[in-house]
Amino acid sequence: MTHDKFVSLNEAYSVLSRPDLRRTYDLGLPKERGGSRERSFSSSSSGSYSGAVNFRERTEAYGYPHTDQDYYKRNKDHVYIAWGCVVVIILGFASRFFMAV
Repeated sequence: MTHDKFVSLNEAYSVLSRPDLRRTYDLGLPKERGGSRERSFSSSSSGSYSGAVNFRERTEAYGYPHTDQDYYKRNKDHVYIAWGCVVVIILGFASRFFMAV
């Protein structure tokens, strides 16, 4: 019991002590409502938010760029790259197979 608690506290400390991991952890937290438990966070390097309700608002408050929801529908390049990788893998396997024979 105490070992498990020690391990979980050590993991929490390792995440919360690094600013980049702390930021990711904070972005995943739900907004707490109520008197003294109201979240208010400010950071000198990445902006501040107070009362951000959802994930998008929190990311914008931290200064992350807005993601376009239709990016992959409009830009099909990733499909061609994936198929190109599959073709290269198959050709590499075939050439290796025929060289061994």
